[in-house]
Amino acid sequence: MLPQDAWNVMDWSLIILSFVSLAMRLVFISMPRVQNFDPFTTEYVEMIVPFTLYNNSFVIDALAAFIGIFKIFRFFELQRNLHILRSSIFRGLGDLGIFTGMLMIMIVGFALAGMNIFGQESFEFVTEVQAFTTLFMTILGEFDFDDMRRVQPFGSYVFFVIYQIFVFFILVNIFLAILNDAYIAVTEQFANEPQVEAKPALSFRQRFQNLRAWIRQQQLDANIEKLRMAQRRRDLAERKEEKKKEAVRTKALQGMGMVGVAGKAAPLAARGVTTKSGPYVDHDQLRGNDEGQQPAAHGDGAAEGEDANGAANANGDTCSNGHAHEREEPDASLLHQQ
Repeated sequence: MLPQDAWNVMDWSLIILSFVSLAMRLVFISMPRVQNFDPFTTEYVEMIVPFTLYNNSFVIDALAAFIGIFKIFRFFELQRNLHILRSSIFRGLGDLGIFTGMLMIMIVGFALAGMNIFGQESFEFVTEVQAFTTLFMTILGEFDFDDMRRVQPFGSYVFFVIYQIFVFFILVNIFLAILNDAYIAVTEQFANEPQVEAKPALSFRQRFQNLRAWIRQQQLDANIEKLRMAQRRRDLAERKEEKKKEAVRTKALQGMGMVGVAGKAAPLAARGVTTKSGPYVDHDQLRGNDEGQQPAAHGDGAAEGEDANGAANANGDTCSNGHAHEREEPDASLLHQQ
């Protein structure tokens, strides 16, 4: 069995040969002697080169056609019996190559003998090539024994009988035996493989129903994809709208001074927030101002600072470490004390 690469080489060879043949014809047409050729001229015009090129293009076509026909063996795998036949031929190629060489040597020997015996008076054995062709055609059953007997009445019988025994009865049957052994081996190999049961053929009605179901499935898939695209567009539009609203809200808060640069809320005192008892007072700022104004030498200022700290601690304005809490809504009683 040929590997996949061999079939690919044949495909590329077929393509290349087809283009080569086309190129040869284009070159033939573009030659000035062909374009300016006048069939009614009385002068001799040398046209051997163009017409040789044109004839060789048909040889390339014949080779490409042979490769194209040989590619049919690639599709023998689709049918079991054809696959067995192809595998048998490929399996016996090695033995057939050796046997063919031996057969050619035998025919060449008989051709040289026939040329020496009949070549002086018979045209069919006048040269080595003509003698080889005559003996090869004899294997296929086409020969002229009367012409051989006319040249050599006794030698023709001896030559013909020996040739038929050694070449036809022995070598040709060996050729068939090699193919037969290969066919038996391949058949046994395929017999051990499990056969896949072929599915029953579908009726025309079943095929039509399958076609309708496939068309409906394709339409359903297309509608689902359209719905998905529409949902994606709606989600994208909603996200864009949310981003616009968020940008407008952030810009409005920045204009009112309620949102800083980083987007955090500003302190209540900076916002100008008022409580139930009046405007909001930042006690930490007032405490810092009082401590900055009192002199270090006066004890009464220190006492007042301690009273203020005690009052703040009593009302829960500071933590255990002395730092003041920032509250959203200050107590009204604390504001009256201040």
